[in-house]
Amino acid sequence: IVDTISSNSRKPDSYISVDGNYSFPVKRDEFLLVTSPFGMRKDPLDSTKEQMHKGIDIQTRQDNVLATENQGKVVAVNQNAHTAGGKSVTLEYQRENGDKCQINYLHLSSIDVKVGDEVNAGQKIGVSGNTGIRTTGEHLHFGVKQITGDGASRDIDPAAYLAEIGQKGNIQLQALSNGTDLL
Repeated sequence: IVDTISSNSRKPDSYISVDGNYSFPVKRDEFLLVTSPFGMRKDPLDSTKEQMHKGIDIQTRQDNVLATENQGKVVAVNQNAHTAGGKSVTLEYQRENGDKCQINYLHLSSIDVKVGDEVNAGQKIGVSGNTGIRTTGEHLHFGVKQITGDGASRDIDPAAYLAEIGQKGNIQLQALSNGTDLL
């Protein structure tokens, strides 16, 4: 009986937490399709070279891109489509231990925020696109950087960040890459 009742009640959008404190970077009902995961890969523009991919590429089609947590601060906006990452936005979240978490959204077609804005989970910050001189088609490059209290920074696998967001917000969504859930 419990299963029948819960399946008949309206299911909240799966990309955002029930309490609204956390969100995945794009709205999806079933899964995010990751076309290029974090880590070493062949350079998509020159297959004779290897490069470190410092984010994940999520398949998109002019999707709204969304803030992932509440109380994010827009710390950088690049409106120049003719740079490596194209039009981009960087959000920063303060952690209790004094660290900061920076989220980068690259290759956007349009941007809806400006430096200094505060954003909340699920809030639209722009629209995905295919801008930039280092892109092979429309997608969202989603990057995560940890900055410690002493200013040191390191790139984090965005799949680990999304797994954390999913757990904190009870977001039941997968991030699939070649049939494997990265979360």
